[in-house]
Amino acid sequence: MKLQNAATGALAPKFQQGYANICQYMKTIKLYGWESVFVHEIGLGKAEYVTPPLVWLAKFAMSALNSSLSEIAASLAIISQLHPDSSLSYVELTIILSSMSSLVAFTRSLGSISDQLNYIAETEAVFKQIVGAQKVNYIVRKTAAKDTAVKMKDVEFSWGKDKFSIRSSALEIKQGEFVAIVGKVGCGKSSIVSALCGEMPLVKGEACIFGGIGYVSQKPWIMNATFRENVLLGSEYDEKRYNQIIEACALVEDLAQMPAGDMSEIGHAGINLSGGQKTRLALARAIYMEADVFIFDDLLSAVDAHVERHLVEHVLVGNGLLADKTRILVTHAEHVVPLCDKVITVEHGDILATVQTKISYNGIPVQDLASSAKSTEAGAKPFVQETKPAKSSEFTVAPELDVPAFNRKTLWKYITLSGYANVAAAIVLQFVFSYCFYYVENLRMEIVKGAGTELMASALKRYLVAHAAVAIMRHQISSVSKLINSRLWSDRVDIKMTNMIVKALLYTPLPVFERMSKGTLDNLMHYDVMLASLHLPPVFCYRVYELFNAFNSLLLVIRTTPILLISLIPLLFIMRLISKRQANAQEVIIKLAQGGGSLKRESVLQEILAGKDVMRAHDKVDHYIGKLVEASAKAAILESNSMRIATLKLRIEEAVIEVLHICILAYCYCARLNNPHSFGPGNVDMMMRLSGSTLTKLSSLSFSDIGITVCLPSLSRFFVYTEQLEQEAPHEIKETQPSASWPAQGAIEFRGYSMRYRSELDTVLDQLSFTVNGKEKVGIVGRTGAGKSSLTYALLRLVEPAAGSIFIDSIDISTIGLRALRSNISIVPQDPVLFEGTIRDNLDPKHEYTDAQVWEAIEKARIGHLLTTPTGAFDSSVQPSGTSLVGNPIGKWIAGVGLDKWVTLNGANFSVGERQLLSLCRALLWQRAILIMDEATANIDSATDQIMQAVIREQFKDKTVLTIAHRLNTVMSCDRILVMDAGKVQEFDSPSELLSRDSQFSRLVESMKFNEKTIE
Repeated sequence: MKLQNAATGALAPKFQQGYANICQYMKTIKLYGWESVFVHEIGLGKAEYVTPPLVWLAKFAMSALNSSLSEIAASLAIISQLHPDSSLSYVELTIILSSMSSLVAFTRSLGSISDQLNYIAETEAVFKQIVGAQKVNYIVRKTAAKDTAVKMKDVEFSWGKDKFSIRSSALEIKQGEFVAIVGKVGCGKSSIVSALCGEMPLVKGEACIFGGIGYVSQKPWIMNATFRENVLLGSEYDEKRYNQIIEACALVEDLAQMPAGDMSEIGHAGINLSGGQKTRLALARAIYMEADVFIFDDLLSAVDAHVERHLVEHVLVGNGLLADKTRILVTHAEHVVPLCDKVITVEHGDILATVQTKISYNGIPVQDLASSAKSTEAGAKPFVQETKPAKSSEFTVAPELDVPAFNRKTLWKYITLSGYANVAAAIVLQFVFSYCFYYVENLRMEIVKGAGTELMASALKRYLVAHAAVAIMRHQISSVSKLINSRLWSDRVDIKMTNMIVKALLYTPLPVFERMSKGTLDNLMHYDVMLASLHLPPVFCYRVYELFNAFNSLLLVIRTTPILLISLIPLLFIMRLISKRQANAQEVIIKLAQGGGSLKRESVLQEILAGKDVMRAHDKVDHYIGKLVEASAKAAILESNSMRIATLKLRIEEAVIEVLHICILAYCYCARLNNPHSFGPGNVDMMMRLSGSTLTKLSSLSFSDIGITVCLPSLSRFFVYTEQLEQEAPHEIKETQPSASWPAQGAIEFRGYSMRYRSELDTVLDQLSFTVNGKEKVGIVGRTGAGKSSLTYALLRLVEPAAGSIFIDSIDISTIGLRALRSNISIVPQDPVLFEGTIRDNLDPKHEYTDAQVWEAIEKARIGHLLTTPTGAFDSSVQPSGTSLVGNPIGKWIAGVGLDKWVTLNGANFSVGERQLLSLCRALLWQRAILIMDEATANIDSATDQIMQAVIREQFKDKTVLTIAHRLNTVMSCDRILVMDAGKVQEFDSPSELLSRDSQFSRLVESMKFNEKTIE
């Protein structure tokens, strides 16, 4: 067992994390053209997860020997007590055989003690971890105080031993203060937020927060639910207050564009919302919680300039909804800092200074800044429409695929996938395995027939020796059979099916994939593949084994007591009828379970885990645990009903066997009255044993149908999804493969280009026609929903055009393979992603560059300082039993630096700004002719932004650069500005020319004038 755990324990997470990355970061994978990388890595992870053959062989050989020892010991014990020439009566024979059965059962029970002790040790280790987690201290929450909101004294918060920590000698925030937390990228601002929300353990000192918390995280957590449900988060609906919050958060226009208003479904992780919409939804949720202290982690980075002004005026200051509340804002927006009452500066985890500020806006006190701001009047007409019948409110749907009933064609596909030799070997071994039982049972029948003769003792000895020998052979055959099922068959099918479904998902168009619910994906990857690959082979072998067993039992009946067939035939008919009814009921239960039972439970659990920090901050844990309990109860009821049906069938069959035994005894009694020599005790025992054994084996044969019934729908669905799921355009087209030097200039031309995300939706890009010259620097601006990010989808063909075409260096990109296109365009995305692994794996997953080239890119990006200290991550697979993973974990620490520095799950050991810098480093390494910067500077401070812009100007001076930005100062140095509105090009000219006239761009710049504040 230890050998097996060592072989598989650390490898299982590799496959699981690869699948999680596909679900969570599919857009990033497609933007970088890394589909083949993930197909390879997941396949490799699955193959490594498979236990080596020698390990399986050793495991099964030991198990077989352990299982046969009990029967060998029982046989030897009885043989040692027999005299070779003694005769045995039927009663003595019965006692001996019964004693043998008891000895076998007793020795097997002794053998299971070690397993029970292992289970007890594992349970103890789990409880110790739970207790260890409960002993960790966090910031103390108290009821709201009159004067103080946050108070800390001589505190240190830390993520664990030798990990990042936050320190402060004294910090006090008064009720109603507006506080800004500022600092460079990676200094610890978000860690302070985690400490305030009770997520970061308190190592020493005293820390209290007074009152409830309203929290907006840097990456907003969005549920797969309606827009309104995301805002309410389980709270009661107050229409007046809800409408007021929606308007204050600038969501009115966004809801008007949704198909069913606030009742529209939001996809998993807010996949159908823009970054700004996610942030404002999370803000609306936090305000609705009616908290006392509001904590905003980089609230303003993802919104447009005019939306930023709206949020500041209607939420944060003046007459804003939270003007009288305590507001703690982590921000890189320096123009907002003067509006605050207090500024906290952070550097390397130390809170260095607290500066009081007093400001005015063009001579107007801050308190009057938003006096002219309009708020929703009492009793105003609700603007949030609950339904729009003309359009569907659903976003996540299951693909409309035709899943037929199971047929022979599907079975043949599965056998081909399994390998003909594996299936044939399994059938032959099951035949030999069942024949061993037949042989031993036949010997027993012969002994029972000859009970009372002088040669009985020697015959019994031969039987016992044969029984022990057959036991050894039977268990070894069982081991080989399990090896074939688990290693050669199940593992082979598991790897192949996983690769097939991963390829089908990775090459699905992004709009189709984004609409697939998390439950559907989990069902495919975990439930269907697991049943078809890991469950079906042993179930199939069990079915074959029971078939041979039933045949052998009937053969024994025909050879020894054919008269039993008269009573068995009608009973078999009754049992078949019961089994058929049970199979129908089981099929219904399976459909119910797949529709809303255990899968719903897993979906709710994943939702809770993803948003646990938000739920804890808003004190909504109990509400969602209630949802989990409800979903679990539904799944438990379905599973319980399934077990009850199986138990009922078993009880009925036991009753049938008992009735048959009574009939046999009555028949034998009547026959013996007429003829005293017709039926002896041995004959009666043989008839009862054969009848019970035959019925039991036939019952097991019908019971094995249930396992097949469970697996077959999953098998059919798997082949349908892998064969019918819509696929992207070809990733490789040899006939139109561009040259290795393409694109040389990076010239981009849109010709009457239109695009829509789905056929039933309106166009998001409408008849675009413009040209970007080679090596030109173009800034792309516009309000939320203008179509800026849709240009990225168009250029990388994440969505195919509805009309028109795009040319890059005079080549129509729709005529070349997707791999050739995406591998020749660099992008720094709005949501930077780092995958678990080393820095080198993240920068060069295909290993196409040397270490020297990677280091050169790191130096150009000026991020070498991020790689000088080890991550402090640890390998949980070698965590000692009974130690806690929380606070100060003990384990194998990953101490790499430089290119070997470890990136933890979801890049959590790097701030969002640092992840953006590492994404820029990727572009510097690849040096492609076209670079797209999609809000690449949104999460970094102004000083780092200036460094980043300098790097781009220097390193990409001979490349075409498209910069999508909310910060207008970011694009002021571009050669031309492309202004988008409603999916159309409104303006395209140089910044100086657009500012010199009454243009849409100049009005966007004008909307930022509120940032020009004077500090008294």
